[in-house]
Parts: sequence; structure tokens; C-alpha cells
Amino acid sequence: MCCLRPGVPNLSENIIVKSIIGRFLEHARIFCFGNGDLMTMGQAKIFISSADWMPRNLDMRLEVMVAIKNQTVQQQIVQQVMFSKLNDTANSWRLDSDGTYHPLFTEDKTEFDAHKFFINNNSLSGSGMGPYPVTPNLISSIDNN
Repeated sequence: MCCLRPGVPNLSENIIVKSIIGRFLEHARIFCFGNGDLMTMGQAKIFISSADWMPRNLDMRLEVMVAIKNQTVQQQIVQQVMFSKLNDTANSWRLDSDGTYHPLFTEDKTEFDAHKFFINNNSLSGSGMGPYPVTPNLISSIDNN
């Protein structure tokens, strides 16, 4: 569920809402701001936060949002987490400005599956990168989905 309406002229025309529903129940709260530029290391402002930003979680509780300053962690978030989420076509749905979701997946076997990406690839903070290509050009990935 998302109360934000993307694509509303003069309000949210630069916002895209994509939902990934699949093997893992995930509630990542990652915010990457590029100020109109590509999501490159050192340029993007990256934050993580706790909980859903819903009244039931914001009323009567303390929630936290923090900036990610460590370059290695920024790199991991952009090149693995955001890359895989934005490029996923196997489990993804896109929210329209009228509140309806449309699937981005097809029966095509060439789909990119973010869940399989995480199952099959090592972490940047672990023993190295997996076989998938990594790109800092996430803006084109968003526009194509």
C-alpha cells in the first residue's frame, strides 16, 4: 500500500513508485537523492530509516532516519541494492498516478530477478562481486521500467 501518487503534474511528476513482491518479505527504507543527476558515488545523498512512515508507526513511537556517509556502504547500496531493485522485472509492479498498480513482469525468461541476484551474489563487504554487471546509471533503469 502506498499513499503517494507519482506522476501528478506540478507535485510528483519526478517520482516513481515501484513495488517488488516475491520470495522475500522486505521493508527496506532506503532513500537516494541525486538532485537530477545520476546515482554516482559521492554525489548521491543516501539515507536509511526505520519502520513504515504510517500514522500507526509515527504516532507514539520514535523513528529514525540517518545519512549513510561510509563510501563502501554507499557503494553497496547503490551498486547492489538499488541496482537490483530498480532493474527487477520478475517481481515488480509500478504505481500509476490514479492509484492502480501494473505488473512489469512478463513470461519472458530474460527477466531480472532481484531476489535471485541477492541469493547468488556475494556482498561488497564480503568476498567480492558476483557475475552481474554493476552500473551507477540508475536513472535510465528507472525510466525504462
